[in-house]
Amino acid sequence: FGNETDIPFATTVLEWFTKGGFDRLIIIDGLTRPEKELSTGELFGVGSIPAARERLKRLDIEPIQQGIVSGITGFLLGEGERLGIDITALLSEASPMYPDARAAALAVEAVSELTGLEIPLTELIENARSIEDSVRDIIENASQMLHAPEDDNVTDIDPSFG
Repeated sequence: FGNETDIPFATTVLEWFTKGGFDRLIIIDGLTRPEKELSTGELFGVGSIPAARERLKRLDIEPIQQGIVSGITGFLLGEGERLGIDITALLSEASPMYPDARAAALAVEAVSELTGLEIPLTELIENARSIEDSVRDIIENASQMLHAPEDDNVTDIDPSFG
C-alpha cells in the first residue's frame, strides 16, 4: 500500500458496511492511463464473489484481464472474497493530466445500472465537456507556441562572431 492510512481506512469502511447490514458495496476507482484520449475510455469491473462477477458480466462490463487492483480498493476486494462479502469495484480509465469527469460519469452510469437507481448525470456530463474543451484549448495553444513561425528572411549566424 502506498499510504500508511489505507489499511485502517479500508478496515473502517468494511466495519461500517458489515455493522450497517448492507448487502453489497460498490466502489468507484480509476485506472490512470497517460495516453487516454479525450472523450474516450473504458470501464472495467472486479467482483469479490461469483454473484458480483455475474452482474458485471450481464452488463457487459469487462473484467480486468491482467494486473492487480491495489490500494484501498484492492484490500476491500480481497477481504470481500475472503469473507464472502459482495463487493464490486468499477474501474474507469482516467487521465492523470486533468480532472476526468467523463471517466467518473462512465462509472456512475454503471452504478445506476447495477443498482436500478436513477442517478442524474447531466451536470457531470456538462462538466466533462467543459473540462475537455479547456484541455483542448490548452493543448492547441501549447502546440502553437512550440512551433516558431517560419521566416524566409532568417540568415545563418556566424558562431565565431561576437
